[in-house]
Amino acid sequence: MIAAAWSPCLGQTNSIPGTANNALAACVQAADQKYKDTWDALCGQMGKPRRCADFLGSPRDREFSQLRVEEMTLCSKLYR
Repeated sequence: MIAAAWSPCLGQTNSIPGTANNALAACVQAADQKYKDTWDALCGQMGKPRRCADFLGSPRDREFSQLRVEEMTLCSKLYR
């Protein structure tokens, strides 16, 4: 299964002063982890070890990398 385009960051609020940095860090970390989990799932489906290098540089890798960047950008917009 490919990772869904859901972000745990979207439901968070920034109502407590000083929490924006923590929320931003959590949001960015979630986006990064989703990217890693996607590749782990793809590698697992092919019987490869975690973080296999088979997809690096492929069109799918570029697509997922772009989605990761877009999600991290969204995080920065939500918590600045």
